[in-house]
Amino acid sequence: MSLDKKIKHIFFLVLLLSFTSNSFAKTKKYDLNKDGVIDRTDYWNGKTLLKRQEDRNGDGKVDFEVVYFNTEKIKEEKSDTNYDGHFDRIKTFEKFQKKYVRVLYQVDKDFDQKFEREYYETFELDQKDQTDCIQELKVEIDNFVSNGIAAVAGANEGFLPTNFGYSVDQECLQDWGNNFPTLLEQTIQTGLQCMSRLHESLSSPSTLTAGLRNSKDLVDLLSTSPVTVVCSEEEGYNWEGIAGHASTSPERTMTSPSVQHPFISINPKGPEVTPANSDELYELKRTIFHENLHNLGYRHGEGLEFPYACEGCCFPKESHTDREKILACKICNGDYPSEDSLEYLNDFVEYSDISYRMGQSYRTLRRSLKETPADIDRLTLLAITQGDVFNPIGFELAKIISENNQLSPYQESNLVEARKYAPIEGRQSGAIVAQAMYEIYVNQDATAAIELITNNKDMMKAELDLLKNSTTDSTHSYIADSIEEALDETIFEVWINKYGNGAENLSMQSHELNTFFELL
Repeated sequence: MSLDKKIKHIFFLVLLLSFTSNSFAKTKKYDLNKDGVIDRTDYWNGKTLLKRQEDRNGDGKVDFEVVYFNTEKIKEEKSDTNYDGHFDRIKTFEKFQKKYVRVLYQVDKDFDQKFEREYYETFELDQKDQTDCIQELKVEIDNFVSNGIAAVAGANEGFLPTNFGYSVDQECLQDWGNNFPTLLEQTIQTGLQCMSRLHESLSSPSTLTAGLRNSKDLVDLLSTSPVTVVCSEEEGYNWEGIAGHASTSPERTMTSPSVQHPFISINPKGPEVTPANSDELYELKRTIFHENLHNLGYRHGEGLEFPYACEGCCFPKESHTDREKILACKICNGDYPSEDSLEYLNDFVEYSDISYRMGQSYRTLRRSLKETPADIDRLTLLAITQGDVFNPIGFELAKIISENNQLSPYQESNLVEARKYAPIEGRQSGAIVAQAMYEIYVNQDATAAIELITNNKDMMKAELDLLKNSTTDSTHSYIADSIEEALDETIFEVWINKYGNGAENLSMQSHELNTFFELL
């Protein structure tokens, strides 16, 4: 039996077992990597998963545990990243306002069983695939749907059930054709086979990699909680530059149409041409697979970046370089000690640069510097994420780092990368934001960062307005956007995440600064 047929056979066998196993069993044990050692144990109350424990390095000891709650506290994850028998990373997820999840990170940096670092990160419940793959232009679509399919969909409140884990909005059939369910089935099979092969090719047999874990989790998700795929969400949602978005937890619901987690919402503007051509259908597969990983609870900027990496690995484009594919598959397989390991950060910054998604690695580096403040390796990587032709902040941050630190060859090399573009416009505002970042992530001084921005707000407002209203160069508006986005992130870090000395005393009390951002 060929590898692909064997994997396909295993997939359907696992799916069958998932449907036929006793849903009221209290404990289920798995050997996902087939090395003879139990590597996952799930604890259930009926159909509700209460706790999961994993042995990810094959030594017979639990090194990962997640406990689920049905309260304001959503879940708690514990990890033993050095496999010494003690958890050294704890992440506690809680509801925050209506649209956010706040995560408390507690980290034992020196493995002495004391948690030296604590900090918050805040994420939107709604996770988006920001790509121009699905065109925004509204075009006439073919509304023909066979009577049989339409009748089935109508009998299920407008959604067509499938026998492989999805419930499909009939608008998807109108937009993308009656073969849309087949496309869904092909997408999940291709993705599962891809992630299973990653484990075999990139890891030691005893390792429980993310490729295996996520394959099993997708099978479980589709067998117990069918994913609703929506193509008709138009009212009240900003679809500009968005191919699709998805829910990450039960807290995220959709009102029009009314659906619950897990769901995937595809841009209702549909394909650029009707019927959709092969390129657009392939992009649709990429989007669907990306959003499926969000349904497992993965968010951009929190943990390893599985949605974009696994999309790039399992559904590569012809234009992707070999290096881009290698990095995408390595990150998708997830064989790193933790999300804060320098190996992962280097790989992710390089991958983000190649794939034109540097904003994702910027968020990751910000979080990493809160965990390891004043770390110059990470700070120079942060400068790379802010250094491009439309962003002067990386260039200015590299200058500040060089002036204040003795640098290693590795760090010098990173700053050469950060300075590869020498921006002419936005330098003054870029320098202020860069210095504010340095105050927060090196000196951990929120008060100094906010005072710096407040004292220079008039200059920055004038410079940004000039850039946005430029009639000589349309790229100036992109520079202004980059600076404004970094400003927003800096203020968010202080006001919402409460990071840095003095942050607690700065919570939205600066009326002048708040007015400044409203004007921007």
